[in-house]
Order: sequence, then C-alpha cells, then structure tokens
Amino acid sequence: FVSASITGTPVLPRDASQVPTEAGARVGTLRVVHAAVGLPALDFCTRTGPQDLYAGPVLGGGRARDGGPAADAADADAVDAQTPDASDAAANAPDAAAVGVSYLTASQYVSVEGSGTVEIAMVAAGSGSCAQPLAVGAITLEPGKLKTALVHLTGPAQGADAGPADAKADTGDAARERTLASVTAFDDAPDVSPNRATLRLIYASAGGKSLLATLYATRTTTLGTLAPLAALRAEADAAPVDTLGYASVEPGPPPTTLGLREEGAASPSLSALADLGLTGGSLHTAFVVRDGEKNEILYCNDVNTVGPRTQCFVLAFP
Repeated sequence: FVSASITGTPVLPRDASQVPTEAGARVGTLRVVHAAVGLPALDFCTRTGPQDLYAGPVLGGGRARDGGPAADAADADAVDAQTPDASDAAANAPDAAAVGVSYLTASQYVSVEGSGTVEIAMVAAGSGSCAQPLAVGAITLEPGKLKTALVHLTGPAQGADAGPADAKADTGDAARERTLASVTAFDDAPDVSPNRATLRLIYASAGGKSLLATLYATRTTTLGTLAPLAALRAEADAAPVDTLGYASVEPGPPPTTLGLREEGAASPSLSALADLGLTGGSLHTAFVVRDGEKNEILYCNDVNTVGPRTQCFVLAFP
C-alpha cells in the first residue's frame, strides 16, 4: 500500500521503529486479532498520516503494554524477555509468534502513541520493519478507551497487482492467487454486570450469509444475528444486546455450546462442548471465522481474576 505525493512519485512507508516517543504524547490502547488464514504471524505499526513516519513494529519493539488490572510488572518483563533484536529476525523466524499474533490468536492490549484516526499497518512478526505491510486500515484511538483491530481476508484476487501479500507460494502460473487482507476496528467495553455474563460475538469474515447465534446451556438463549464484519445485532425475543454487540445472559454452569445457523439453513452448526466461563461479572468476545464451509471461533475471556486481561482459545466445530 503506497500513497502518491504531489509530484506523482510513490511515497513508500517509512519505518520509525527507532524514533522515540515524545514526552507527554497522547496514547491509545488496542489489541490485534488475527483472523486472516494464509497470513503469517503479525506485528503492527501506526502513523497519523501518509507523510508521517510509522511507529513500530509495536509488539516486537519492547514497548509498554496495557494488560489490564491483572497484569503486573513481572508479566510485562516476561514479554520483554521474548522480544528479539531486529538483526536476529531471520534467525528467529520460527519464533515469530512469540512477539506477534498468529492465526486465530489475539494480542494483549498495548498502548500506542496517537489520538484520533490513525493508520494501522500489519507486518510480518519478527521483520523489524514497517516497510512491507500485509494489510492496512484505519482505527480511531481515544485515551482511556479500548479498541480491537481485526485482521481479516477481503477475498482472493488474481494477478500480480492484486494485493500486498502472497497467500501461497508462487506456483509459476501466470495468474497466481494472492490473499487480500484488511483491518476493521471495533470499540471494546470492559464494563461488566456482577449478576450477568456478558458475551459479544463478532463475525470476523467478509462475504457470506448472515448467521443466527444461539447459546445452548442449562437453557437455550437466542443471542441475535451476525452480518459479515459486524458485531452481534439484537433481535426480537432474543437476549438484550447493546449497540457494541454485547449480549447480557444469565450465568450458567458448563458445558456450553454455541450454535450458528446460516440464513436459509434448516439447522444450526454446533460448536464442541466447552466451558465458556459464563459466570456473573464475566466479559467475553467470540470472533466467528468462516473458512469455506468451516466455522471456527476464537473465544476470548476479556475479564479474568488471574493473568492478563485477554485469554483466548479456539472453539472448534466438529
């Protein structure tokens, strides 16, 4: 992704990973969710405009993070200990996920310089540079508020100019397939209710039909509907859902199953039985990813009593 100057000469992304943060700079807080099958583990960079320097890569650059109230200095030191030098990136390529976000995982919340709408560029973890983004998007950062930057596919395209990232090795064919990826941002709301469980679903794939989401536990609860690249939407006779896609449900013991029924389908696709942690005062986000006809869910416990704020696992569909 490049932008043109007034002379018509392309302005290539510039790397500001070594540029120090100015004293008193305003910061925003975000996490990255990787839902783009075919892309490597990711790190990210930000800048306020196309003529500005990129700041980053953030996750592999030893920058401070905001892991929530449960994160402590020892936890942050453990992350810093995993950060390789940029000069060792090639040698440490197999360990890139240690400082990045691999497919169907999420980062912790990190604090980055910037306020207002900024450009966010996803780069290969361990690359040590912002110069070759695999996906670019916009995210609005506000001090004191949490954001999720979702990296997702926009669809395959043919031709050498189709996009910035190869999904597969070059087969030698004239029209090789490339993966187009983008970034969509969501506002996060960490407020919880002590007597209710709060569950948000986000459809983390582009295209496809809408889905009806249902929670099967000690009682069956219709959660609402999901449109591609959107959060849960309230429906009549379903659980109450706020404007950000958070459903309020009664706490219940495990095991629990999530059902997703595609528009026009006779029956839902059911996830494996799991403990979804739906206790009073809990907060969760489930990212629904469709790969062809296959469903997968990255299920994140966003509020925990032990460890960092975001703890996730993959909820499979047998």
